[in-house]
Amino acid sequence: MPQPPPSVLIASHGLLFTRDDGSSIDVAVEIYKPEAVDDRTWACAFIIRGFEDEIGRHIFGVDSMQALVLSLHVVPTELQALARRAAGRFGTDADLGLDHACGVHLGKR
Repeated sequence: MPQPPPSVLIASHGLLFTRDDGSSIDVAVEIYKPEAVDDRTWACAFIIRGFEDEIGRHIFGVDSMQALVLSLHVVPTELQALARRAAGRFGTDADLGLDHACGVHLGKR
C-alpha cells in the first residue's frame, strides 16, 4: 500500500534523552495530519528526530480519527524501544507523559 508523504504538522513534543554515560540529546516527536490513502484507509505519519537515524512511520486506520489515535499509542512504544537500544532514558515518566489521558479514560490508572 503506498504511503502518502507527511504533509501538515499538527503536533510536536520535545524530550530530553539521557544516555547511561550521562550525555544527553534533544529529541523531537512530530505528528502529522492524517491523510486519506484510498476511500477506506487513512494514514497518520509521525517522525522522531534527534537520534542518528530519524524514525518515520505511518500508522493506518479506517478513518482519520483511528489513524491519529493509533499513532499516539505507538509513539511511546517506539520511544521506549529507542531508549533500550540507545542505552538510556527519557525523563522519569514510564509513559513519557504521552498516553496518560488514554490510560485514565480506559480505566488503566
